[in-house]
Amino acid sequence: MSNGTEVECQSHSLNVAGFDNGGFIEGRCCQPYFDATCCLPCPMTWAYPDTFGTMSEAANWVSVVKPEIGCVFLLLFGCAAG
Repeated sequence: MSNGTEVECQSHSLNVAGFDNGGFIEGRCCQPYFDATCCLPCPMTWAYPDTFGTMSEAANWVSVVKPEIGCVFLLLFGCAAG
């Protein structure tokens, strides 16, 4: 029986045997895969791009402008219907 080091996980997972420095393995989403345990990588390494701060700031400004646009449409269509 193998010790799980030569088993390759699916493309989106990492083999737990490759975590030489340990890390917080209990906090990861891990599943057995044949003779190995495969875990999803830490979200900060794949979910958030370098431009995340810029995207967040842009979303904040959209949330400021969006209610005003909604109010304008309500007034326009409310006056046209009445």
